[in-house]
Amino acid sequence: MTKTDIELILDLKNDINNLESFKALFNRYYSVLGSLKAKYSAQLMDSDDWDQEARIALMACVNNFNINKGKSFGLFYKKSLTNKFFDIIRKFNAQKRKADGPLKSIDDNFSYYASTIEDVFAQSPERMLITRESLKKVMKMCSKKERQTLEILMNTKTGLANFKDDRSFHNACDRCRWEFRDHCQELGED
Repeated sequence: MTKTDIELILDLKNDINNLESFKALFNRYYSVLGSLKAKYSAQLMDSDDWDQEARIALMACVNNFNINKGKSFGLFYKKSLTNKFFDIIRKFNAQKRKADGPLKSIDDNFSYYASTIEDVFAQSPERMLITRESLKKVMKMCSKKERQTLEILMNTKTGLANFKDDRSFHNACDRCRWEFRDHCQELGED
């Protein structure tokens, strides 16, 4: 014997994890989803994505449906799903989210993007040379402990955790930072 909409909704409200009732209700109103996909522009997403959105809308309808009003659940679900479709279509068609031209993958034309998009993390060779020379000068001004600290900082990626509680290491780091900052200010750099 098949359950009515009200019985399935009550089952789901009592036990949100009742997959049997959820599947029965979803399959009963799957034709609503099919008609909306056929009626509106459903090329925006895959069929599985639309099914997922329909499941989300169905669960929201189950939670918000008032059994005591005597309204049809099918009509309530259709209206809710239609609104969800419109929201998704509106989101995809929003002018500010539209691309100026056709979308292209970076992989399609890698050499073009590699030569036209600036890598903000890459330094120019000239800048690297100036920095290296500045470091050499600062190293000459540092004490033995500061030089050792600076070498550790320059050559270690993860070994700094060993010096977490070493007060003299932290003090030497601070002094190196100040000397380097002073040297850069003398050169007129930031």
